[in-house]
Amino acid sequence: MSKYNERIKLINQRRDLWTNATRARLKDTLDAIVVEANNQHFLVQENISAKNWESVNLVLTAQPSGIIIDRKVVLQSASALIFSQIYNGKIMVCIQYPSIDGIVEKSADLVLGYYEPSSLTEDVIMNSFKSYMDELNKWENPKH
Repeated sequence: MSKYNERIKLINQRRDLWTNATRARLKDTLDAIVVEANNQHFLVQENISAKNWESVNLVLTAQPSGIIIDRKVVLQSASALIFSQIYNGKIMVCIQYPSIDGIVEKSADLVLGYYEPSSLTEDVIMNSFKSYMDELNKWENPKH
């Protein structure tokens, strides 16, 4: 029973750290990335509607794909770099790929890793952003 109680205590510590420090630091770092990227299609979203199941996302918004069918512009859906608190208080970092309506199906999300809230440093965030951009470049220019 004491091992279980220790686990619950650790989960609650992770949740508290996320709420009181990590989430704000993450948002600030992603906001700085958006400013530096100077791209009007990037935005930072916080999803805090579900307590202890929150996320902070760097989103590349939906935009025209460049394909026009019957005078209708076909959209490329949004993609995202997601930092999500999971059930045990750790932070899952994943990439959500874009798709193109009716042409390119959405790929499965790519999980980059699971982190303690205390280890989600600016370096980890920046490396995750680099991986996100690398994956988007691969998606845009696949090797067939």
